[in-house]
Amino acid sequence: MPEHSSTSVLPTHLARLPDATARQRRLHGLRKRMVVGVGHSLGGCSIARAAIDVPALFSSLILVEPAIVPHPCSGPVVDERAFPYIVNALKRESIWPSRENARNVLRASTFFQTWDPEVFDNYVEYALYEDRDGAIKLKTPPVQEALGFSDVLTMYETWDLLDELDERVELRFIVPGKQRQREDGIREMTVWRRPMNSSNIIFPSAGHLIVQETPRELGDTKLLAALNLAIAQSYGPDPGREQVCTELLASLSSDEVPSEVMHPAMDDALRQVQEYVLRANAFMKKLRTLRNSSVHINRVPTELLAEIFWHATPPSSDRCRDISRLNCVTHVCRHWRTVALDAARLWRTLQINRPSDFDAYDDEPPSRIEEYLRRSKSYPLDVTIMRPRGTRVDDCIEILQSHQHRVRKLHIEAQDPYHDIIRTFLPRVSRMAAPLLEEIRLEVHPYPHEHPPALTLQPHGLFGGHTPSLHSIHLSHVSLPLIVESIILRNLQHLILLGQVIPITEMDTLFDILEHCPDLKTLKLHSHPALPRLPAPQPRAPARTDRDVLLPSLQVVDIDWQQSRVTGCLLTHLCLPETANLKVHLARFEYLPHRAAIRTLSSMRTLWIANSGTIVITGYTHSVEDLFDYKSPRTPKPALSIMLDNGSREEEAREHFTHFMQANRDISLFGAVDSLVIEPRDFYLIDHWVSLFECMPGLRTLHLREVNRSLYSCFAALCASDTTRGQSVTYVRPRLAALQTLEIKGTWALAEDFDEQVPRAAHALTRAVRLMSMEGALQTLRMVVSYRVYAVLDMQLLRQYCTVNVTVLDY
Repeated sequence: MPEHSSTSVLPTHLARLPDATARQRRLHGLRKRMVVGVGHSLGGCSIARAAIDVPALFSSLILVEPAIVPHPCSGPVVDERAFPYIVNALKRESIWPSRENARNVLRASTFFQTWDPEVFDNYVEYALYEDRDGAIKLKTPPVQEALGFSDVLTMYETWDLLDELDERVELRFIVPGKQRQREDGIREMTVWRRPMNSSNIIFPSAGHLIVQETPRELGDTKLLAALNLAIAQSYGPDPGREQVCTELLASLSSDEVPSEVMHPAMDDALRQVQEYVLRANAFMKKLRTLRNSSVHINRVPTELLAEIFWHATPPSSDRCRDISRLNCVTHVCRHWRTVALDAARLWRTLQINRPSDFDAYDDEPPSRIEEYLRRSKSYPLDVTIMRPRGTRVDDCIEILQSHQHRVRKLHIEAQDPYHDIIRTFLPRVSRMAAPLLEEIRLEVHPYPHEHPPALTLQPHGLFGGHTPSLHSIHLSHVSLPLIVESIILRNLQHLILLGQVIPITEMDTLFDILEHCPDLKTLKLHSHPALPRLPAPQPRAPARTDRDVLLPSLQVVDIDWQQSRVTGCLLTHLCLPETANLKVHLARFEYLPHRAAIRTLSSMRTLWIANSGTIVITGYTHSVEDLFDYKSPRTPKPALSIMLDNGSREEEAREHFTHFMQANRDISLFGAVDSLVIEPRDFYLIDHWVSLFECMPGLRTLHLREVNRSLYSCFAALCASDTTRGQSVTYVRPRLAALQTLEIKGTWALAEDFDEQVPRAAHALTRAVRLMSMEGALQTLRMVVSYRVYAVLDMQLLRQYCTVNVTVLDY
């Protein structure tokens, strides 16, 4: 064995050392190396026998289930328990036609099925060889293996001499737990044969073949034993040296100052102690590093650890909170901090905020932005500038300008007095392209009760159209001039324009822009709050009145415009998919063309019409269950929401609602509606109910909630009277031939009108129920009424026509 350790591969054959070197090693061992003997089964017996003979060579022994047993008291010399091993070794198959065949045959054996898969693969790879004829054979012939099992004298001799092993050689026994214990207690006597400086570990999940069955656990155990030995020998206490130091300190009394003659000896002692302290500190540092690296979390790849950091500290609008959260997560250890500093994604979000009075970072933002840009490397940036003010913000923007090509998201938010940052910043950066820009969000928030004109950008305000990746635009009180040549956004998916002043004269240009956005998914258009007070444009419709703007990918549409002419124009020319979620606020109908039908209605299965100051028509693409509940029903998110300003007078409200229904009456847009919910108020006349019912011929369920004074009109509209031409006979038929369920909840009338309205409505209900049940339509009538209404209803007659469920409330 070489005198010094080396990382290079040892040669197959080691050169024989001189006899003098061998004698020196037998007496003093290897002075510059530490040898730990490790052996399993017969190998453990052999290494123990060698250590008994030459203990100076070994610092410790790790004996894994060693074959060390005492001489039998009686019977043959060869223990009868060894006979099966000898016979099985002689019968072992040792020749195969190919290595793959050998692998399959060996794997089928129960002996190898408990082995670790990697150990088995190594056995097939290195324990077999190919002879000259191409056959695969065992490197250890069966005869040699049988002879090894029959050589029991070494086992007996080692057991007898084990108690004489030098106590300075540490012993660590590793024994299996699955193997049945011997009644004679030989295993216990063996591990404690030499009790001094000995220990043992039991592996409960392994048998005799610990090395083959649990190699990883065994490797950790051997590493721990070697580590303990290294600490004990290199840094453990030396009794002889401690005694000398104790006597020396006792002789040096604090009352007697030592003479200068002692200085050289004391300096030498201090130097030796200092060297010991340095070595100990270096060892402790390496040991701590090794200890930390063995923790499971530190075995995670750095890429995955950086991903965990990202999800644990998502960016928000609060910069200080983000920094504090990131520090809490990453400042656990040096390794985590190093990984965080190298993870460019964690530093991609830049926030330039207006400093508050208590902000401690008055002079920090420019340097902080530079540091973030350095740490983010070439990763795409998300930039947020919130309500900026001061020269430091200009410095930050100046630093950021050279990294414009990396910006992925840009969000600028300012109050009206400071929106110059938007007017000045964008022209400065628009001279260069933004190839990675995906989202841009520009917002101006005026002070309450103030409605200044929207900020208008120049045509080059969107980087001159050099944004091939742009898919989201959000502008609030910031307007762009509608010039098709400067706004070509073929990849746009989300367009949100709030606080806009687009006149109807520019609708054609807006439609041209939308036609260049085939992948548009979200369209949100809200007018400026002061739009009615702005100078009104000349009333002129778009030049192409027959155009249809196809937006096949559109999913969400939200239109809230104070000038109904613009809303009507949008509804007229936008061809919305039937599955799009639509929210529209219609102020007036005087300019709403008949062609402005809301095509999304054709996919609605449930409509909910509520009137409480504003008529709201809510639509759902599926039937909503459990709507008839006197408690507030829980409903899913609607796919359609239409708000109709009904004005201050009931006559005006009726006009608005009738106009809307007539605009959609002849196009069969309500053909799929099978559930209708009507909530207050009581402005519906018979003609209104007729218009409503005739638009929904497939209606199957009708819910009436607190529609009190209009109940008579509703019940009367359920019956249609037809007169045959040339005859005086009037035929009465149900207007809703498919209606199966009618549900009513309410007081039916105000207190002062009760005696007049309730009997009239009850008679109309009985007539409608009788007619519809005779035609095979109505099956169930459910009502939630008061005691007074229940007393007026002819329940016995109603139950003759259909199933009636009544809940009587005390109100």
